[in-house]
Amino acid sequence: MLDEVVVMALVMFVVSFVRKWLLKFYSQEKITQFFLPVLVLVLAVLFNVLNVYFFGGGEGLTAAIAKGITLGVYSSGIYGLGKAALGKS
Repeated sequence: MLDEVVVMALVMFVVSFVRKWLLKFYSQEKITQFFLPVLVLVLAVLFNVLNVYFFGGGEGLTAAIAKGITLGVYSSGIYGLGKAALGKS
């Protein structure tokens, strides 16, 4: 099974590209308030379920979803802290 850090890094990587794409269609405020938090949680759950499915780990689907939600919360916190540290919030 892939490490949790890899799943979080993949989530942040995909979110950064999707954010740039969404800026073409929506305002910055709408993206920040609605789309990004939902996207982070959905991607984290999806990537963690796929991680458990393909690489094993002995977790059931419910545990993988719960862990994905936790990783999504961690990822969104790390993403927000990084943007604040760089002055890009």
